[in-house]
Amino acid sequence: CRLAAEAGADLVVGHGPHLPARADWLDVAGRRVPVLYSLGNLVAAMRAEDHAERSPGPHVRDALLVEARVRVAARSVTVE
Repeated sequence: CRLAAEAGADLVVGHGPHLPARADWLDVAGRRVPVLYSLGNLVAAMRAEDHAERSPGPHVRDALLVEARVRVAARSVTVE
């Protein structure tokens, strides 16, 4: 995530574990870059065990939606 932000990314969205994960901000070269480590399974056909709905932590049945506002002005792009 840091490498992507240092290369100029204004937003980093990761995926891989099929589980929702924390969000964070990286401070890079005077910029605050939002990082979403994993949004989980928004659209997936993964089987969840019967006890999954009572699981206290993130599970493959869970997903997150994120709204990111992108502003383009002259030669700059900002993400909120």
